[in-house]
Amino acid sequence: MDEIAAGLVAALRLIVTLDSDLVEISLRSLQVSLIAVLIASAIALPLGAWLAIHRFRFRRATIAVLNALMGLPPVVVGLIIYILLSRAGPFGGLGLLFTVKAMIIAQVIIITPLIASIAHQAMRDLWAEYHDLLISLNTSKWQRIHTLIRDGRRALLTASLAGFGRAIGEVGAIIVVGGNIDHATRVLTTAIALETGKGDFALALGLGFVLIALAYRSQHHDALAGAHRKGQPVVSVPQLSGALVRRRGKRLLGPIDLTLAAAGLTVVLGPNGAGKSTLLRVMHGLERLSEGSLNYENTPELARRSQAFVFQSPVILRRSVAENLAYPLRLNGTGKAPREAAVADWAARIGLSDALVTPAPRLSGGEKQKLALARALIARPDLLFLDEPTSNLDGTSMREIEALIADAVAGGTRVILATHDLGQARRLASDAVFLVKGQLIEAAPSPQFFDTPATAQARAFQNGDILE
Repeated sequence: MDEIAAGLVAALRLIVTLDSDLVEISLRSLQVSLIAVLIASAIALPLGAWLAIHRFRFRRATIAVLNALMGLPPVVVGLIIYILLSRAGPFGGLGLLFTVKAMIIAQVIIITPLIASIAHQAMRDLWAEYHDLLISLNTSKWQRIHTLIRDGRRALLTASLAGFGRAIGEVGAIIVVGGNIDHATRVLTTAIALETGKGDFALALGLGFVLIALAYRSQHHDALAGAHRKGQPVVSVPQLSGALVRRRGKRLLGPIDLTLAAAGLTVVLGPNGAGKSTLLRVMHGLERLSEGSLNYENTPELARRSQAFVFQSPVILRRSVAENLAYPLRLNGTGKAPREAAVADWAARIGLSDALVTPAPRLSGGEKQKLALARALIARPDLLFLDEPTSNLDGTSMREIEALIADAVAGGTRVILATHDLGQARRLASDAVFLVKGQLIEAAPSPQFFDTPATAQARAFQNGDILE
């Protein structure tokens, strides 16, 4: 016990007096591990996001291999790199063996699968949350990856810190490729092993305390990380022909033939499970048709650029209110000055001028729904899909959202609104589409549908009867 106590006292003295050997070794360890983490993160974080959003034939196998590589034995990595960098190896002429560069290469190979695997898990969860919104906004794959990395940065920081913790404590590979050369490639872990073997417990303990402190700091930070209208002059309204949607053998919608007018507000009505949301998703391109066709007056690509979709459960980016509003304008290349002016204008319209810097996920349900609607309208879409935008809201919030919708229609935006609220439908609609069990029962101008419905089912629905 006396020897241990004396070793601890001597170790603390070395730390307090900043012993030159201890400082040199600690700084070299930080240099190697930090550079390795930066390089590995630059590779692994985009890779994790790409795997989360991209579907390809061997995706599951790729993810399985990536997860398996997390357990790659460091000493094996060191052996392979040693063979490659030795004089007899293919890269021997580079003279990298027993250098800091070789140690960095080894650590990059060891920690990249770990960071990528953790990043993939985090990005997969975030992609499930953002999927419909980013598809609706017609984002490219790189824009989606950028958005996921931007909004998932805390989880990605956790992944990088996990990589740093693995790198700073690694000894097997770097002692093989670095050689543990004094004043050249000696780092904390290799020095601890050497000094322990020599019986110099004071220096070994001092180095160990520094290593524990660095590892603790990485885990501590890990815990803390927890304009103007663009598009076609004529609105391209989707037209359906023989549209049919099946999922797992069950028919959800159709077959439906539907042609809509180029202006106004179409309300899609029907009881629960009628297929209202599915119809909107089909027309917006979020849901694939099993049979039939979806046609526009121009190309689908051009049509989609001038569309927006507001979901029943609003998808809110993990950013401030201002950044949520600005997001569609950033995507379409709107300049900074007009973007900031549009954000201020729409924040005032929805009563959130004093909350621009507030994290949007903290807003109330009504505020989130207004924010989602404003974010959809800020880029002045030609065609706007609204899926039950006022469900579960109080009367005040409903009135405010209906006013925004009416203003959008008056400004020339074509709106297709799914709702179960007959009062709202009467107030807003210029024409109505009525669905039951995925079938189109009736489509007519609003006065005709509400005053003289052509079908018994439509009359029963308006009377509040239960439809079988």
